[in-house]
Amino acid sequence: MIQNISGPSAPPSSSASIEPGLGSSATVKTAPVPLPASTSAAAAASTAQPTADVSISAEGQAMQKLAEGLRQRPVNEQKVAAIRQAIAQNTYRIDPESIAEKMIQFEQSGA
Repeated sequence: MIQNISGPSAPPSSSASIEPGLGSSATVKTAPVPLPASTSAAAAASTAQPTADVSISAEGQAMQKLAEGLRQRPVNEQKVAAIRQAIAQNTYRIDPESIAEKMIQFEQSGA
């Protein structure tokens, strides 16, 4: 979770780096986006690119770590291909009772 943002927001195509922060948060510093070569020097000087500092809470860092772990898990490509084909052919069927049972089991497990 983002705890603190200071400075104007950076353009969406800017690059960012994460630096260790104090306590249990990290600081993200964004770098200015370079201006196109066709921009004049006067226009470039008058449109200084802002930077922003963002602090991410310990919970946010934990979520990032979890998301990275999920991205690194192996994927059963054959199963994914079979499901995609069934969806494309309009033959993929969902069993709502099975889904409901698994949701109840999940909630009862306290996860």
